Amino acid sequence: RLELNIGRRCNQRCIFCMQDSNDPGSLRWVPVEHALSELRSFNAAHPGIKSLGLLGGEPTLYPQLFELFEEAERLKFTHITINTNGFGLADMDFARRAVRLGLRRVCLSIHSERPSVEDELSARQGAYLRKLKAIRNLLLLRREHPSLELSINAVLTTRSLPTMDQFL
Repeated sequence: RLELNIGRRCNQRCIFCMQDSNDPGSLRWVPVEHALSELRSFNAAHPGIKSLGLLGGEPTLYPQLFELFEEAERLKFTHITINTNGFGLADMDFARRAVRLGLRRVCLSIHSERPSVEDELSARQGAYLRKLKAIRNLLLLRREHPSLELSINAVLTTRSLPTMDQFL
């Protein structure tokens, strides 16, 4: 699988994040032409590999995300994965378009079953509810696209560990 990091911008400021930076220059997006060139070069060198992973920051914020999906489809990539906080996927139109263009696996970051803890860890009010909305959208879309996979990425912290049994 090709893993393509498209930039470090994010709409959360998780208190444990290793990508957070005080350097605004490090939070730029990878120019779309560079990302497309990487995708095409990899495909030419490894035509049998048809899985693409998009990483970030928060990939659903990438302004040309669907352009990457469309190019991946043109190059016959059949399995696109994103690691996401789910904010973009909380919008059903966005989620539906992503799945239609080849999104087949979502690794969603959610760290607690308690809204106040999730919002605190992500430093974003309402994060918990948006993530649940994204999960609901993906489960609905899976009815139409049974190959759509959803996994949860949880970071254990002193705030989330005491109730991890309930989270599971």
